[in-house]
Amino acid sequence: MDTSNLDYPYIPRRPPLPTPGLGGLPHAIVQKHKGHRTHVKSNRGSGFLYNLNGQQFYSPNCKRPGVKLPPPLFEPNNGILQGRDYQFIDFCQPQWWTKAHGYFAFTPLYPSVSTPPFHPLMHLPKVAYDFERKTPIPQPKVWSTWRLLQSKIVHAVHLLLFSSGAAAVRPAYPCARIDNKVELGGIKKAELKKDIFNAYSWFSIWFGCLAYAIAVSEAMGQEAHNLKIRRIPKWMEILLTDPHKDRNGEQDGSSTNEIEDLEPLDESFVSDLANSCVGRFDDSVERVGTFVTIPADDKEDTVSIDWLVACHVPVWYAWGPREEEISRQNPFWQQYAPPLDAEPVTSWGCEPEHRESDTSISALPQTDTPSSPNTPAQVATPSSPNILAQVDDPSSVTGLASGRSSKRYPVRRELEPHERTWEDFFRRRASRRADVLAKETPQERDRRENQERCPPTKTGRTRIFEWVRNENGVFVRQKIEGQDWGDLFGKEGTYGKRQAKYDAIFNEWDLCEYFGPPDDDQLVFQAETDAEYYGCSIAESLSRLYAYWGLAEQGQEGYNRAVGGGQGDVLDGGWTSSPQQINVEEESSASIHDSYPFPLPPQDREVPAMAYRLFGYVPPMSSPDRGTASSSISHNIAVGGWVPKTFGISKHVPAKDPFWLTPTGQAVVRFLQPFAQARGMASSDSWDLSVDNRMPVASLPRFKLLQRSMADVPVQINEWHNIDGRRSYLAEEPRQAFWLTGDQKWLVGCTSASVALLICRLDQSLVDPISIARHLVGQGIQFHTWEATPTTPEPFVRKTKRLIKFRRQHYRFTKDDFESYLLTRRSLLRGSASACRAALMRGGIIWRLALEDVSFDNIFIGPSTHALEGSGITRGDGQGAFLVDDELNLDELECICGLYETFLSYDDERSATEQRGRLYWWPPADLWDHFNGVCGWTTDAESYYQERLAEIHRNYKPLPRSEWRKRLAKSSQVLRLASVVEKHSQEYIARFVDAGQHVSSSGFVLG
Repeated sequence: MDTSNLDYPYIPRRPPLPTPGLGGLPHAIVQKHKGHRTHVKSNRGSGFLYNLNGQQFYSPNCKRPGVKLPPPLFEPNNGILQGRDYQFIDFCQPQWWTKAHGYFAFTPLYPSVSTPPFHPLMHLPKVAYDFERKTPIPQPKVWSTWRLLQSKIVHAVHLLLFSSGAAAVRPAYPCARIDNKVELGGIKKAELKKDIFNAYSWFSIWFGCLAYAIAVSEAMGQEAHNLKIRRIPKWMEILLTDPHKDRNGEQDGSSTNEIEDLEPLDESFVSDLANSCVGRFDDSVERVGTFVTIPADDKEDTVSIDWLVACHVPVWYAWGPREEEISRQNPFWQQYAPPLDAEPVTSWGCEPEHRESDTSISALPQTDTPSSPNTPAQVATPSSPNILAQVDDPSSVTGLASGRSSKRYPVRRELEPHERTWEDFFRRRASRRADVLAKETPQERDRRENQERCPPTKTGRTRIFEWVRNENGVFVRQKIEGQDWGDLFGKEGTYGKRQAKYDAIFNEWDLCEYFGPPDDDQLVFQAETDAEYYGCSIAESLSRLYAYWGLAEQGQEGYNRAVGGGQGDVLDGGWTSSPQQINVEEESSASIHDSYPFPLPPQDREVPAMAYRLFGYVPPMSSPDRGTASSSISHNIAVGGWVPKTFGISKHVPAKDPFWLTPTGQAVVRFLQPFAQARGMASSDSWDLSVDNRMPVASLPRFKLLQRSMADVPVQINEWHNIDGRRSYLAEEPRQAFWLTGDQKWLVGCTSASVALLICRLDQSLVDPISIARHLVGQGIQFHTWEATPTTPEPFVRKTKRLIKFRRQHYRFTKDDFESYLLTRRSLLRGSASACRAALMRGGIIWRLALEDVSFDNIFIGPSTHALEGSGITRGDGQGAFLVDDELNLDELECICGLYETFLSYDDERSATEQRGRLYWWPPADLWDHFNGVCGWTTDAESYYQERLAEIHRNYKPLPRSEWRKRLAKSSQVLRLASVVEKHSQEYIARFVDAGQHVSSSGFVLG
């Protein structure tokens, strides 16, 4: 075949090298040449067509404007990785796949370092000075964490590539250049700063190398996956095996001595990799991708296109006369031909060579949206968000490093209306502001006015929320915890006064860089920092910042006025820096809880109200004074410890409390005893589920809106085996649902009959679904916001196995393990609106843990798109349609509770038959619901939570399920009471709702 005119690489097969690490591709990822193609489920439709340099290329899984055709390669070891001079920007464009540098395709475009184990990179080392060596050095404390992370990543890559035999010419170490320069001395401060940024960016290349090594190892061990049994991933076993065992010889360029110098990888690092950007092979991580060549015959080993697509790695390949001829000779390749409905993609990134770009930074991947020819490129400064991901060579930014002055400065892109999600949030909250003000007490009014005059800025005195983009690019409201925000509006602060909105009613701040420009002293501070970093004048740097933020003032005159004008001077931008001017939006409000809505220690008068909501208790018509003790003590019923535990108030109103001897307390005890002792039911005078009761629940207005359905739906069954681990499958089973009818988009409902009647018994002033949902989520009650849909997608087993962590059975947990768990939990809840909603509506311990990381704001917008696509809970509506809502899968539930799956050994041949266990930081959700119910959070539950939190900080020891079962165990009376009430609630609803009947206030049954 004539290959002289090809613009893409055609590398014929060569004899494999004898060394395992330098040979061909592992068989598991080699492209097939016959049989049926492995079709991979994709949400990218029919793929995309690109016209690059006059040739047609096809991508089955990527639509990315700006893709350029890489230069041709005619040798398998050629590539863009040359020597130790590197710039990360060179690797942001896909290259041709080669065996030596195939890992470039797995490099994440926007690496996330907020989750373990890469969170040390969240701290950028400052420049310090070594007086002994008389040279600037990176901040030792932070730099040591970077070097340790580098060592672990390199070690992991060595082990995985050695085991798989995959070829890879590894890149330079991220920290090596700086260490060498510091050792030799003579490095300048500005040069060191630049190298620190480059080192940060270069970690992304190693992320790609490690991701490639993990993906190859996963492809080589699919037996457990095919059996639908979850075992520990093979690559984890490799990383946790003794590195000195069976390492005789060379592999992947690593000598025996080099491997012997490696320390064993800690289990926390290895387990956290699964939930990082290197271990997640789904559409949540956008990778650089690669160009591949359709081989001419089956003698050529090329990487599998289907494997790359399954790993969510973008792939492009040419489809022209050559490929048509290959497909005619081998019909197998006809399966890879572009479909007729493939979508054409305009590639604006392929500009003519003579055209100059105003700034080279436009070639960098942007975190907001891809730039276009008509969209000004974003400027990035050391104090701007995402600087580390956007600027790798600061000298490349036009006008900052160069001596020439340019008046054509980049400006910040204006958001589209649909991107300003906070506007809808403020509008919805404004509709409730009048209700809050109408019920305001004089004390609350005084407090609000004081806060308006002097808003607090400490996290201990106020709540601070930040509007940031999630992994899907949507602005979400996230609560800021555990940070010192005393310098909120200082010159080094993250936000200015125009970027902050304070609501004194709810005592909350909302912060976002798109609310307005920074303060004048912050702009000056940024300008001075940028000028020192880039080596330009302060006036030029300030002019660039003014242009970026859309302010009119530029140049030295503006700098002089900003520096010398003092506080309160008005800049040409039209805003003042007066410290008294705090932007308080009149029509905004915030989270529905002024503090966590935990029940206060109940007074005795609240117990009957609790008994009514939970169990339907109706007090006697006439009752003596609550505070008067019974005169006939001998006739009082003895109060067991189970009575206050039933209400979750045993810590504040124990069985020995005098309240239980009052007539009011005795009436409640008499009502509960028949249920707990299985002697029948309470009297009709004291139970609203009796038709003869004077206040039957069926006569309530909200009960008349109640609907119920029972239908067979696909349910995911999860089984645990002590050797095989968890096995998940789908089965059709009958499931019930309850909801209140209405004409709104979503309906308040639940899956428990006792919760359905609790909703009916709530204050009748709660007339709309939002107010009801606000009350339920404020009390930690399990409920749903159903949305009706005529059809549902094909059911599938829902799992997120990357969230589960693994440890040896005798592993010693430390504070680092608990902090890693907290970061993983926060990433899950803040990174997914669906998981956030589902966790808050779940109630119980899941609700309480979620409160540490998120607010209630996403509850009231209804089910997410994930729920509508089949990733949530589904119930039938009794009329052939379906009700859907967000729901956590089991992996997500156990991640929030802090699950670790434990094994006896990773390197023992018997490990496949050894029993495994489960350890949790917090009680498993199913055990909590069984022993504590789903009807709300209590003071006992809060005491239990705080005691467990203190215990964790004392010994950092997760507990097995058997221990949690012992700790959560309740008396038989408490469990029997909950079971009996649920049973009678179901029968009552089935009797009146299914039959279309209701009861009048006089007790007559109406048809």
